[in-house]
Amino acid sequence: MLAVGVIAGSIAGCGVAAAGVALASARSSRGRCAPQGHVLAHSSGVVVWRVALHSQRWLYSCIPASGTTYRVVHADATTMHVVAAGHYVAFAYEAKRGTVLDVFDALTGHTEFQTVIGYPTVDPQTVGGGGSVDNEQPGCIDPWTLAPSGWVAVIEDCAAEGAPGKFGLTVTNGTHHLINLDTGPFAGSHVRFVSGSTLTWSFEGSPRYAAPLGPQLNALLAGTVPPPTPLPAVCGLVSTPDAQAALGSVTLAAESDSCTYTTVGAPKSTLTLTLQPGLTEAQVAAAKQAAYSDESVAGSKHGPPDYDKYTWSAEWEKASGGMGYNDAVRFVGDVELGVEMVTADPGNSLELKVGHEVDVGIDVIHLYAAMVVAHLADIGFDRLMGWSVQ
Repeated sequence: MLAVGVIAGSIAGCGVAAAGVALASARSSRGRCAPQGHVLAHSSGVVVWRVALHSQRWLYSCIPASGTTYRVVHADATTMHVVAAGHYVAFAYEAKRGTVLDVFDALTGHTEFQTVIGYPTVDPQTVGGGGSVDNEQPGCIDPWTLAPSGWVAVIEDCAAEGAPGKFGLTVTNGTHHLINLDTGPFAGSHVRFVSGSTLTWSFEGSPRYAAPLGPQLNALLAGTVPPPTPLPAVCGLVSTPDAQAALGSVTLAAESDSCTYTTVGAPKSTLTLTLQPGLTEAQVAAAKQAAYSDESVAGSKHGPPDYDKYTWSAEWEKASGGMGYNDAVRFVGDVELGVEMVTADPGNSLELKVGHEVDVGIDVIHLYAAMVVAHLADIGFDRLMGWSVQ
């Protein structure tokens, strides 16, 4: 499991800032900027400093090339983790709804977007009456990384007390906001931007994935766009290296509409992908209802699903006859992508550990079948929709 906290440091060679970076002083050459307070962060495109006045703590940004200066909107006494990349400023602050990530454009003086990245951990009243919390780490915050282009990647690994943990990769620039691009296990410290236009990520022991950012994400964002044609081969959606990263050594059996990976070692598991295009409306409706029926038995869904959605997904697990089944389906129009893992489960416990041991830095564990299925279904669907995940 990911260590909870914020990624610290900058990413060498990429010019990308990560949450937790705050510099005590700017470079000697600040162009036309003249900070009047404590400099917290800077990049080649912006300098950020804090001014404390009458119990208030204001943040200001300045563009060195022009001297354009703005007060950073929403920054207050709870502001923390101030970073700069390109001409963008990102920071977190505490609000009633939780810890909020804010990205500010120092060129325009406008907030680009905000998103909740954690749960309340600092009492604003306490902070307002005491010292600054700038760049201190207050507990559970989803790790995030800022690119010079204004894109942010957020790894969801926080949850409210008593709630199940969430694992998901979200990227956004305010215009494109894509949730759960990949819900596999153990992302986080390996998420990077390259040149501000390519996202790279990997899980512990897994391949390194890379995909471009930009308008090509529109199909995933809209949820109403069909996959490009011709459709790729099903075994191209989840490759052998993808399967081996989670399951260890596997053998492959491929057919025209399915692809099955079987583990060589214990525990014995089979992972099967199916791709069915050209379904009729009645077939789509029946398949969705069947998926929901299985999901209801597993108790993993609350309330009836919206069968009319063009892009629709479901995940569930069940045990029967000493075997455990983990399933995920993704529908887009008349195309169905299915991922199923079957593993021996004599106790019908559904706590199915699969694959080889993975070293996550603080422990050595086995992956759970539900994690693997969710991860591979996400990767396969992204490729199906034409997002060039390499």
